[in-house]
Amino acid sequence: MEIRLITSRLDSAVTAGICVLVLLTPMIIPVLVTGLRALYCPWIVQGIGVWKRPLFLLLFLIIMGALFISWGTRFLPRSWLQESPGTEWVKKKIQSSPVSGGSNVPGDSVHGSSGASPLWSYLDASTDSKQKAVITAAPTVAYDMLLVSQVKGQGGQLTALPLDVPAGQVPEPKWICPTDLRLYESAQVWNGLAFFVDGAAGEANRKLYCVNLFEQGRIEWTRGILPFSTGFATAAAGEVFVQDEPGMLRSLNRAGHEQWALPLGELSVPVGVTGTMVIAAVRQPSFLVVLDRLTGRVLGTRSITKEIQGELSCDGNKIYIGTNAGVVQYDLAGLGAEP
Repeated sequence: MEIRLITSRLDSAVTAGICVLVLLTPMIIPVLVTGLRALYCPWIVQGIGVWKRPLFLLLFLIIMGALFISWGTRFLPRSWLQESPGTEWVKKKIQSSPVSGGSNVPGDSVHGSSGASPLWSYLDASTDSKQKAVITAAPTVAYDMLLVSQVKGQGGQLTALPLDVPAGQVPEPKWICPTDLRLYESAQVWNGLAFFVDGAAGEANRKLYCVNLFEQGRIEWTRGILPFSTGFATAAAGEVFVQDEPGMLRSLNRAGHEQWALPLGELSVPVGVTGTMVIAAVRQPSFLVVLDRLTGRVLGTRSITKEIQGELSCDGNKIYIGTNAGVVQYDLAGLGAEP
């Protein structure tokens, strides 16, 4: 598909017209004088009332000015009539984008390059295809490293790559933290620690990992996840909220010790967290529940009739939920009210 970005030349025409009037002033003045004399000569203006004569003069001036502008601009240098750089006619081809609903315009990158080429890429150098580490989730930027969740064989690994990699070079991992099961989720980071769960729902021997980013990925602690629990985990300042057994939501402190536990039912998505509250979306039956973050006490509930898509997004006392029918906002201060 092609588009044309067209800019008006009105400003250039006006500028050129002014220049013409200035250059042709010696010619214009005698013409005006002649016109004024003719205007008040009885034999020329017979039948024109005195009160109409100024209007006649104004019309005469407008016609003469238009003629000078239209005829005079063709004698000016061509460079005077060109637009400044950036306002020329542009014709570009828009290509389909890999991002749904987006488009790529060649040459319109941030750095002015002709295309978006990668500065560097990370590929597993293993020659055994069965042992290659495959990236399975979005990487997490944390401090001076990039945390990459990977599947390798029947297990997984969290790989920390440096951020300051020269263009064209392959980054060498700073450290690798292996896991017993495959990794399918991105790591969550707080205060130098990374939290993630390995495996998928239904698998045995799943774990919640806490890894120290500044000690070569050393595992600080792990906590077992029962096979038929969702394993959803959310890291917040100083604690982690995890569903490590069916229907149970648990709050753990930085050291992995339980602070409170509450039977809620199976979660639809990981919980959302504000400064003082925890918001959980429960399925079968579907409802939202707001908990006191410190104690786990239930503050309010609200039934949900729509299917939740993606994670909960919290902003102060507002919570935003993506559903199969659109985005819904709730006010946590009055959860019982209709959105």
